Amino acid sequence: IKAHTGGVRCVAFSPDSTSLLSASDDKTIKMWSIAGHKFKQTLSGHSNWVRAARFSPAGDVVVSGGDDKTVRIWDLNQRQCVHTFYDHTGPVNDVTFHPDGLCVAACSADNTIKIWDMRMNQLLQHYSAHLDSVNSISIHPSGDYMVSGSSDMTTKIWDLREGHLCYTLHGHEGAVNSVAFSPAGDYFASASKDENLLVWKTNLKSSDEVAGMGAEPQISGRQDASMDEVHTEPEQDEEDYEEQAEEEESSAYPPAPPVAAQAPQRHQQAQQLQQPHTQEAYAP
Repeated sequence: IKAHTGGVRCVAFSPDSTSLLSASDDKTIKMWSIAGHKFKQTLSGHSNWVRAARFSPAGDVVVSGGDDKTVRIWDLNQRQCVHTFYDHTGPVNDVTFHPDGLCVAACSADNTIKIWDMRMNQLLQHYSAHLDSVNSISIHPSGDYMVSGSSDMTTKIWDLREGHLCYTLHGHEGAVNSVAFSPAGDYFASASKDENLLVWKTNLKSSDEVAGMGAEPQISGRQDASMDEVHTEPEQDEEDYEEQAEEEESSAYPPAPPVAAQAPQRHQQAQQLQQPHTQEAYAP
């Protein structure tokens, strides 16, 4: 199918596998019928290349992001953009829906990850996530964790309910271009400019399950034999983090509110999260 007048950067299936999205350098998103092999509709509004587009879990809404630095929400029934988020200061590299369908997340060349509540159209969480462009994100099926991959050669695991960094994983020797959780959430994969694909085994479950077990989530290792030992950096404990905050008062912020917020008081202005880090974590 001759789909666009510019390069196609992204494709995504609808949850019921009956439709397909394509996002392009021609500044449009197009929707296609799988069974009929037919074009259905065009979503126009971006002013620059569209790098990513995804269906909502219900399949009636689409989120997109691109080089115009915006994240756009599209209602497929109305066939139009119903809201635009302008919070990123660099091209948007990837977008995704939270499994509950109420929040969307995006990562950007501005080194950050942001999550918005679509019910109130406001920024819910902001992560100063990496030291270089954040290229890809994926949310765990439980909705409680997120993985991100960056041009700083690291992969990071985030606790979305508590709003903090869990682990920094060092396994690649080049920019991490793509990350994805498996459908069951017991694995995630990372792909890099270093020509390697790593598969990591996890025990990431819902926060409630982890609390019930009295244990922290773990990344138990990877399934790859072509690289050196992987280094993981767990979150600092509270005392160490407070000491660091005193020394770097100008750059420390309160924890971000949980994504799974239901109470009205949790829908407050988003607050930045400064992740704990060490010199080793960012050594080239």
